[in-house]
Amino acid sequence: GFANLGDISGHLEQFEHALAKDDVKQACQPLAKSMFVIMVRGLLTKLRFPYAQFTCVNLTGEQIHPLFWEAVYRVERCELKVIGATFDGATPNRRFLKLHGPVRKGSILHKVKNPYTKEKREIFFFSDPPHLMKTVRNCWSSEARKLWNNGKPISWKHLQDLYAGGSGAFKEAPGLSVVPKLRYEHISLTSLQRFSCTGPE
Repeated sequence: GFANLGDISGHLEQFEHALAKDDVKQACQPLAKSMFVIMVRGLLTKLRFPYAQFTCVNLTGEQIHPLFWEAVYRVERCELKVIGATFDGATPNRRFLKLHGPVRKGSILHKVKNPYTKEKREIFFFSDPPHLMKTVRNCWSSEARKLWNNGKPISWKHLQDLYAGGSGAFKEAPGLSVVPKLRYEHISLTSLQRFSCTGPE
């Protein structure tokens, strides 16, 4: 018979040996805390699918780097053009960007050359808009942060006042509002809502 039937059979065999020796620590691998997913999405088509997924205990930019470029290589070989990558501002993702080389102080790396294309195309890096909006909302709603624009304060209380005044702005037409999509849940955030990327549409 075969000595090695693949990666899964090897893991199962190690697990069985560890259980036979009553070595519970060796038998129990740490549970994954997160999942790293590489999605492929068409720009002008409805093409959209998870290309690869990796469960992980912790992830670093150094681990993302080869996974990302392997995915780019394989997708390009399928004659799909990779023109952009979107991700949130998590520490491993920021480290992944820094691995692509130094940038001028105060500037942000937003594109790199795609080494797997003949026409010298570039891959553009984008921050995930829902996560950017969540960050802005959370900074805005934080009492610890003081935001200013042209010497004038930007306060969460301004939004609360708009909601309170806007919901009854039309006294002659009850039910109408200046801000119809703004609801109480949007301005009175719980700790769970601060992690959510949803808001008024």
